[in-house]
Amino acid sequence: MGQSNKDEEREGLVGGRLIVSHFAHYLDPKKRLTIPASWRELVGEPSALYIMPGLKNEKCLYVYPAREMPRLLERIRGIGSGDQRAKAFARFLGYKSDYVSWDPQGRIRIRDDLLEFAGLAERVEMHGAWNHIELWNEKEFNLWKSEQGVEQTSMADMQRYFEDEM
Repeated sequence: MGQSNKDEEREGLVGGRLIVSHFAHYLDPKKRLTIPASWRELVGEPSALYIMPGLKNEKCLYVYPAREMPRLLERIRGIGSGDQRAKAFARFLGYKSDYVSWDPQGRIRIRDDLLEFAGLAERVEMHGAWNHIELWNEKEFNLWKSEQGVEQTSMADMQRYFEDEM
């Protein structure tokens, strides 16, 4: 039983379950965002999140449960200490990221510079991305979907990515 939990955590599962689905919430006047109760339950303890800028030119924010960070840090450490560009990237990512806990109502306050990076001012699209949450501006997300062609991709096309698992 203990081994199963370790295997699940290694695969990026949060408490053995995946963060899926999507929600649209609005920032309140104090720029707080409510994390859905079902996702807060998945995050568990510690009831805290790391927020970082999206990668790969994605104008969004990645939100990781605090207990996911050791796995991500291992990947960063594995890049190699001789790669100066990778070290600079890791340093910059740490500088641009934030650590937040939610209040009793499940709200988090995202730093202004992160909100600005992702273009989040009112409505926030929240998307489950298996082991993390992505926060998007609705227009940016629609643009990303259009550029990627994901809505035009048929289920048959998608199946090839999962054939080994089915």
